[in-house]
Amino acid sequence: MVNPKLPFMSIQDVIAYARANPGKLNFGSPGIGSSPHLAGEIFKSMAHVDITHVPYKGSAPALTDLLGGQIQMIFSTVPAAASYVRSGQLRALAVTSAQRSAAYPDLPTVAEAGVTGYLVEGWYGLYAPTGTAPDVVNLLNASVAKAIGAGVFKAIETNEGLMFVPGTPEAFGRFVLEDAARWQNAVKDANIQVQ
Repeated sequence: MVNPKLPFMSIQDVIAYARANPGKLNFGSPGIGSSPHLAGEIFKSMAHVDITHVPYKGSAPALTDLLGGQIQMIFSTVPAAASYVRSGQLRALAVTSAQRSAAYPDLPTVAEAGVTGYLVEGWYGLYAPTGTAPDVVNLLNASVAKAIGAGVFKAIETNEGLMFVPGTPEAFGRFVLEDAARWQNAVKDANIQVQ
């Protein structure tokens, strides 16, 4: 998202400006190593732009400074930003997920907007202790899949911009390993150090 006083109407506008003005744009995050920080670092790397990261102590102060014009952009969750976007106080340019958000179906994904392969998604999963009987795991998985199909979850998808994707325990395990590797690479590529 960007402050609407800025002329950026698309991801390509941001990229063009950043390439013409290296280091002059900045993005805020709720802190070093947070998901929004890493989302910005991955964007910088994949879009080949020099944008300065400004870490805050939480999302609220970062959003406040974006609203006030002290920073130009932020990577945020749909629920945290929805009221600002709907009121016109902030301009959403794209979503970082693989698919468009049900909450904002007209917004392209960052990949659709020109940063091919860009993907940053937060997720939740249900875990069971190691050694849980396979029939119990399968029962839990079937129960979650059934719940996800219920109307209340569809309303959450539309209103909150979340996507619920049922699958097998094995597929979830593979996803967790792949996602961990993606984040590890982002931390290494951006040379992020624990402070």
